[in-house]
Amino acid sequence: MRKETFFLQNRIYLFVTIVFSMVLPLLHIRIYEPQIVQLPGVTVTPDYNFLYAVTIYGQGFSKELEQTISSTEVIMWGYFIGMLFFSFRFLYRYMQIRNIKNNGKLFFIDGVEVVSTNESMAPFSFLNTIFIPQDLMDEEGYRQIILHEMEHVKQRHSYDILILEILTIIQWCNPFVWLLKRAVHENHEYLADNAVLATGVKRGNYKLLLLNQCMGDTIFIASPFNYSLIKNRIKMMNKIKSPKIANLKYLLGVFFAVGLIVTFAYENKLTATETQFPEMQDEDVSVKVTMVNKQTLKFAGDDKILMEIRKLIGGVAGEKREKLILSINTDNPQSFTVNWSNEKNALKTTGTKVDNDNKDKRIFVRVEQMPAFPGGQKAMLNFLAENIKYPKQAVEQNIEGNVYLKFVVTKTGDVGDVQVLRSPHELLSNEAIRVVKLLPKFKPGMQRGQAVDVWYQMPVRFENVPPATNKEKK
Repeated sequence: MRKETFFLQNRIYLFVTIVFSMVLPLLHIRIYEPQIVQLPGVTVTPDYNFLYAVTIYGQGFSKELEQTISSTEVIMWGYFIGMLFFSFRFLYRYMQIRNIKNNGKLFFIDGVEVVSTNESMAPFSFLNTIFIPQDLMDEEGYRQIILHEMEHVKQRHSYDILILEILTIIQWCNPFVWLLKRAVHENHEYLADNAVLATGVKRGNYKLLLLNQCMGDTIFIASPFNYSLIKNRIKMMNKIKSPKIANLKYLLGVFFAVGLIVTFAYENKLTATETQFPEMQDEDVSVKVTMVNKQTLKFAGDDKILMEIRKLIGGVAGEKREKLILSINTDNPQSFTVNWSNEKNALKTTGTKVDNDNKDKRIFVRVEQMPAFPGGQKAMLNFLAENIKYPKQAVEQNIEGNVYLKFVVTKTGDVGDVQVLRSPHELLSNEAIRVVKLLPKFKPGMQRGQAVDVWYQMPVRFENVPPATNKEKK
């Protein structure tokens, strides 16, 4: 669109682009409704909250955790240093403008503040004030310069520039922000040039004025008269006005924006806010029962549970037979498979373990506030590295590899339900489980203001290599 003469539309388009780029990361549009995911016990999925792997070395059966500065920390420090640099640069340039205004001569033209200064610089405007060198006030092009800068003031271009400066400070490492900033500056000049030419100023004289003013220092948080875009500005003056049909190009921007929303702001259906794990475990136990009457099944031995016959007549093995829907009438139900029969055929009813305390219990995968280990993740890694011992028998048999653990940080902050998802050997599994169970209390995870249980998954790497040898390999 920069090659079209729709200067006002371009300004609106660029401003919307700025706002959209800031709002986009905050958008969360659900393409799928959150699904309840029942994860098999041995499945590793991205939905789990991985902790960094802990590597345990065999020699000496312990290893001191090496303290290193992660690449993430280096990047973050570099980012904040860049922010400080551009913040100070912005403040320095603002103070430059303040000093010029305080030391210059103030007067008004058509209600607009104008400051004449002895500084050697290009004319510019900032907010509601025009700044112009004293030696230009007597030149023939003075009127055109004032008209140009007045358009910057009237159209409030400085506010666009200030927004861009703040955006540049925050996203200084983003090259697209710099390109956007240049495009906005360029469009401002096109708008001002177009307004000056609309007053009847001859194009030839105005082009010559632009060339003559390509000198002097520029303060980039202002709207400078030359802004080193003279060549493009002259080309745009010579350009024939774009046809109205060219406005359809803006639709491409709309389609592109929709594509970005779908790509970056959509929530995968597998990343539901909460995941309810089955509160049941399949465990079939066969017991003998006899029919006492229409309402009661009698279990052999000491296993006696009263069951109420609820309904219906159904088919079993191709024959009509009584189909029973049973409700358990007991305070302590257990896992069961009921095999009962009449004189002719048997009907097998399978039940599963039900825990009253865990009924409707939800274990979350992601919550608003994740559980926190005292001292942070690095403290947790230190704890694990200091307490895990490489099993001597595993060292002797050269057993090594990754042990993948899954555990729950409960609503009280305790570590529970430690499970091994995958392991090369039971020796390593037992040691990893032992130490994970020793972990001190976490700060529990919070969901909607309430403490909840949260799953975590963590790999522990056992490597039967001396630490010194390992460093040499690095």
